[in-house]
Amino acid sequence: MVKMQENDEETCWKTALISGGSSGIGLAAAKLFQPFQTTCPWHPAHSMCKRLSACDLNFGKLRLIHRSAVLQPPSTIMKKLLGKTVLITGGNGGIGLATAQLFLEQGARLAITGRDKVSLDQAQQVLGPDTLVLQSDTGKVSEIESLMQNMQSHFGHLDILFVNAGSSQPAPFDKVGEALFDDVIATNFKGVFFTVQKALPILARGASVIVTTSISNQRGSPNFGVYAACKAAQRSLVQTLSLELIPHGVRINAVSPGPINTPRFGHRWGVPQEVVQAARADFVRKSPMKRFGEPDEIAKTVLFLASDDSSYLVGTEIVVDGGVSLPLL
Repeated sequence: MVKMQENDEETCWKTALISGGSSGIGLAAAKLFQPFQTTCPWHPAHSMCKRLSACDLNFGKLRLIHRSAVLQPPSTIMKKLLGKTVLITGGNGGIGLATAQLFLEQGARLAITGRDKVSLDQAQQVLGPDTLVLQSDTGKVSEIESLMQNMQSHFGHLDILFVNAGSSQPAPFDKVGEALFDDVIATNFKGVFFTVQKALPILARGASVIVTTSISNQRGSPNFGVYAACKAAQRSLVQTLSLELIPHGVRINAVSPGPINTPRFGHRWGVPQEVVQAARADFVRKSPMKRFGEPDEIAKTVLFLASDDSSYLVGTEIVVDGGVSLPLL
């Protein structure tokens, strides 16, 4: 990002260089990048954004050149989900709530679910009265069926389904009882399976389904054996359903977060707070970036998968973990 002075007003832009930009993918990227719109990071309150107005494709390379600052009203920036109907399960906090906020900014018509009444009420305050906020237990098929009937009555159809509800309860392998096993399975696998199944009749052609998996689905996770197995099952289900849903005109993909800085991290573990803090410190130590991810960083990936920007992605899992799952770390 470069900051310069022009006509007593600060102008900002990004520059790009595309190798092999004279044809094919490179040329498509050049067309997409030009004109490039950005808001001023030094003056977020600006009501206008600067637009770059010229490009040079000499020698197969794209150079974005600021030739004149053309002011564009924010309303001219295309919203990626304008008019799209969206259901987010587990939208009452963390990744789900961050995604809900981003989707609203992008023009979506939105419904969210969660189990906890208090956090749902808080989410309603954040998201506003136009968002449909429903209490629903994703581990119970009867409630999933009722939810989809509600979606059909309210929206008529769904363009985007973000299956994000989940929970984890750590326990050593030899201490896992049937009740804990059934509870984790119900929320993290049974609920995912039947949420997609019951939504299918109201998913529009061209719809996108996104499932929140986890990096634990391909890594050993001591004390989280049931949870990690569920996440591996989700990854497998996404790959299978990607083939089964294509004839319906529906794409399904997954986002696989690493450790994310959510308010409820460790909330249901049932262990002392010092144990949760020790686990957090261990995640940071193992991370090449030496930090937790933020919910907004996952939300942006979900937006990509939900929008037409990912129209050729089917059955894939995008890992967003700051490099935690890289080998030999």
